[in-house]
Amino acid sequence: MNHPLEGLPNQELLERTHGLVRRGRAVEAELLSHLGEVDARQLYLEAACSSMFVYCVRVLHFSEAAAYKRIRAARAARRHPELLPALRRGELHVTAVSLLAAQLTGESCGEWIRAARHRTAEEIKRLLADRQPKPDVADCVRRVPAPETARNAAAASAWERAEIPVLKPDEAGGNREWVSDRAVSAPTGAAPRGPLHSQTSPLGGERYRVCFTADAALYAQLQELRALMRHQVPDGDLASLLGRAVALLLDQVRKRKFGEVSAPKPETPANPAASRHIPAAIRRAVVRRDAGRCRTVSSGGARCDAAEFLEFHHVDPWARTGTHSVDGIALRCRAHNQYEARRVFGEAHMARFRRREGTESETPVA
Repeated sequence: MNHPLEGLPNQELLERTHGLVRRGRAVEAELLSHLGEVDARQLYLEAACSSMFVYCVRVLHFSEAAAYKRIRAARAARRHPELLPALRRGELHVTAVSLLAAQLTGESCGEWIRAARHRTAEEIKRLLADRQPKPDVADCVRRVPAPETARNAAAASAWERAEIPVLKPDEAGGNREWVSDRAVSAPTGAAPRGPLHSQTSPLGGERYRVCFTADAALYAQLQELRALMRHQVPDGDLASLLGRAVALLLDQVRKRKFGEVSAPKPETPANPAASRHIPAAIRRAVVRRDAGRCRTVSSGGARCDAAEFLEFHHVDPWARTGTHSVDGIALRCRAHNQYEARRVFGEAHMARFRRREGTESETPVA
């Protein structure tokens, strides 16, 4: 059975998508306005729910995280109605309003709207941290249970990271407010989704809290590095040690991928058709020109700024010319490199190429 949208022309599909997003923003703003009024009238009590949060989860069937964010945003919008037009226009998203809710006052609301306009959640978190810096985090290395013996503990940790709220009175002891970012309990018998991932959070002033899980081998290497580096880092500060280690690794990776060296040697001219290998001097020039980011630009002038999975893309495919030049090569993320390859060679040819080569990239950096 064909998908109902398969026959839709690309431009029409995009226009309809943007139209749906605009309608969705208007509906979301209207929903928050209604949620705020239901909350103010405590109508959830008539539905046998003890709180607005329970009502949103049990009756409206929101996820816990969605209920938390929408309640915070609805309460903020009720106090500051100017948030709703910003939501309708797409200048703010619900997560942004939820993050800003505690900071908004009658005098500062307009300033916060302008500062958070079109920003991602992570950018807003950094903005908040910069305005209210947190203290440095002390080094902490502690043993955690092995995954096979700590399924419930891992599940509880994953549940906490979902930012489920806890109902507590505010400082004035008056209105109820969701003030905690963690749940008081985890679901019994829940199984973990997988290994715990690393986490980062901004502390303000270009500082970040970084948390990750290390295995026994990495822990032993860190301890050995601390011991061997005491003459240079007397206090054994992990941030200093990891900073130096990462800088060294970056130098190696940049040299291998981009040909970056402190004193490049003059390269002898080679037969351009002899190899697909791009000379280091050309790679260096391309990376400098493209600022280490994907160079794809949309018809509207927006540029893809992806810095992951970068590949060197031949504007005029190497398979046709067999030549390398700075002007003829651009950085592309893997997705856009593959997009260009499909556009030039066709989907059928690229599918055969991937099956034959066992790879997803036409001209990989590595």
